[in-house]
Amino acid sequence: MAIKPLTTNIRDEGQLADGHFPNFAGTVAVDAFISGRIDIVDSLVKKMIGTAKYTGASADEINILHEAEVYLVCGKLWQAILNVMVHYDAEDLPPEFVSPEAAAANRDFYLGEAAKLLAPYDVDAMD
Repeated sequence: MAIKPLTTNIRDEGQLADGHFPNFAGTVAVDAFISGRIDIVDSLVKKMIGTAKYTGASADEINILHEAEVYLVCGKLWQAILNVMVHYDAEDLPPEFVSPEAAAANRDFYLGEAAKLLAPYDVDAMD
């Protein structure tokens, strides 16, 4: 396993459907969007913990950092979903959407879990 997650890791964890992202036409476009968020989060984590720690991580640390990155990406994506919900009329939203409160709770959960996993590295996961 690598620290950097795959799009399938993110989709599986976040239970994300193409319909959550109505501004993108189809799976390929949604996966490209998710992949871009993965790249950003991976770079941020590498910068937060340092390249030496990132590349020299033990097997246990790889698992922890991988999970932290999954959670950070899911948090970013649930924020994007929430942004869409705020700007659409409720009746125009696809059925995949949950309430704005549930989307915000999902975002907060994922970002909070990532912060817990990154805490031993003495970083602020929200920066």
